[in-house]
Amino acid sequence: MKIVSSLTLRNNLSNYLDEVEKYVTPLVISRFGKAVAILKPYKKEEKSTIPFYNFLGKGLTGEKTLKRLRRSAKEKIRTKFFRT
Repeated sequence: MKIVSSLTLRNNLSNYLDEVEKYVTPLVISRFGKAVAILKPYKKEEKSTIPFYNFLGKGLTGEKTLKRLRRSAKEKIRTKFFRT
């Protein structure tokens, strides 16, 4: 991991961005000799697996809630078809 001052980074930002992208290593940015930030390569994340809970307090995960909502929408369409 390379350490670079904020002033040097500002003057050579495009070079450091290319370096981070090419070597896929993070870059520590310091100010007055203290680390203040890390510049790391972008990594496209896959679908978030963090569950979120239904606001009604039923304890459903986000995935289950989305499936239930989609199912409800499909049922509405089907019932309209049968009613006409």
